[in-house]
Amino acid sequence: MNMCTPKQIPLFNESPESKSTTKKETHIQGEIIRQLSKLPNVRMFRNNVGMINGVRFGLCNGSSDLIGFQSVTITPEMVGDKIAVFCALEVKNEKGKPTPAQTKFIEMVKSLGGKSAIVRGVNDAVKTLVISSR
Repeated sequence: MNMCTPKQIPLFNESPESKSTTKKETHIQGEIIRQLSKLPNVRMFRNNVGMINGVRFGLCNGSSDLIGFQSVTITPEMVGDKIAVFCALEVKNEKGKPTPAQTKFIEMVKSLGGKSAIVRGVNDAVKTLVISSR
């Protein structure tokens, strides 16, 4: 696949506060979206899930905070076409724990060939998308 090798992973300088337990997950999500937007083959979007006045919104119960896709070039045997691989990142601060529904969603995405993980900062997100491509 046309992806970065381990030495080429574009890790970002995260301040020590970036993984702080006091940092809000929404702030971490914003940092991740801003940094991943610099990668040419990745598009991630905020996925708000909840209910207002009895109306549910969002992808589904347990779905990750950030969802999107990553363009991957298929091998020559498959005519060199590109496909988009579904990606789901559940953002937690250092103390945050996923709910059982979030864990189930992450495992479902992985089992169906997507990329999904609990991430606690920008570098976790980049490693999930780049390293899991091999």
